[in-house]
Amino acid sequence: MKSGWQVLSTRNAGLWKSSSAKAPYVGSGYYHDDNGGKGTRSARYRAKLEPGRYEVRLSYSPEANRATHVPVKVHHRGGEKTHILNPVSYNHL
Repeated sequence: MKSGWQVLSTRNAGLWKSSSAKAPYVGSGYYHDDNGGKGTRSARYRAKLEPGRYEVRLSYSPEANRATHVPVKVHHRGGEKTHILNPVSYNHL
């Protein structure tokens, strides 16, 4: 398994609000939809990777007011796979 972190570009579609009200989070905070635009907002992270096997990680702050069915699509050499995340509880893909 390769290690390292490099995001070459990000793109957020729609309007997002930054916050640091609910810990834990990575870095200085996180973005949320401010309870609007349901199903219309997205974020994309792109990385240039050497051939190999990688583990993809995602962080979120669990809370009762989060969506319970968040699709997370991972594109890879063999295609893509969609995982469903429930940010109301601590779970993993």
